[in-house]
Amino acid sequence: MRVAVRILAAVLLLHCGNEIVKQTISEARKKPKLKITIYQEDLALRKTIEKEVEQEHIGTVLDVGSGNGHMDLTVEVDETVTTIPKIRAILSRQGLLERSSIVVIP
Repeated sequence: MRVAVRILAAVLLLHCGNEIVKQTISEARKKPKLKITIYQEDLALRKTIEKEVEQEHIGTVLDVGSGNGHMDLTVEVDETVTTIPKIRAILSRQGLLERSSIVVIP
């Protein structure tokens, strides 16, 4: 009887644990992601923008890259309505707004 109870408990734990993991992944996938492209390659500027995005709690920088005259940042945000203007303000302060684009990644 004890063995059966332990097996049942283990199965329930595995099932519930998997459901929690699935729910957490599902929640994470619901957050929108923004791709910021800056048509200039400047590592110091990119690092400054990354730092400001995270210090101002706008979002989490997930990925960065550069090449062919541009830099990219992928930022995960809670929502886009208020965060896009905040990112635009950062780009403006750095003199990059006119050379940048922000796209919501589907």
